[in-house]
Amino acid sequence: ISYVATSTNAGPATANEVVVTVPVATGTGFVSAQPSSGGNCVTPAVGASGDVTCTFAGATGSGTSRSVTVVAQVPSSAAQGTVFS
Repeated sequence: ISYVATSTNAGPATANEVVVTVPVATGTGFVSAQPSSGGNCVTPAVGASGDVTCTFAGATGSGTSRSVTVVAQVPSSAAQGTVFS
């Protein structure tokens, strides 16, 4: 599964050092994280659950968004309709 978390600065001031944290659900395994430009992420080990925390250094202007795409793997043993949270 993949999902995108986005933070948008609604202003009017500039936001500095924006942090976006995305939990990888228990029962799934972390695969990858790709932040938008300027982001640096700390991730769980591949295959583990836990938080993906991405920091965007510097200023994020009013109306500007920062995002991270996270990919996690659902185990093949998961029954259809299983909910992970």
